[in-house]
Order: sequence, then C-alpha cells, then structure tokens
Amino acid sequence: MSFTTLFTAALVLIAPALVAAAPAAAPEPSVKAQNFGAPGGGK
Repeated sequence: MSFTTLFTAALVLIAPALVAAAPAAAPEPSVKAQNFGAPGGGK
C-alpha cells in the first residue's frame, strides 16, 4: 500500500512538471535545429 501511495504521489508531483516543461522546451530546439541545421548534430 505504501509503495503504491508513494508512486502515485510521485506521479502527481512529477507529471505536471513534465507536462509544463515539454511544451516550453520542445519548440526551442526544433526551431534552432530548423534555423541552424542542427549544428550540435544531435539535440
């Protein structure tokens, strides 16, 4: 029971951070990759 509770709490705390970070982080690298032809080679 306690593992499930901790796991659920972790998801509740982490999921919004991932959801908030994904839209903010995703457009910038793609725009840079399109503009500069992916100078870093990977990102």
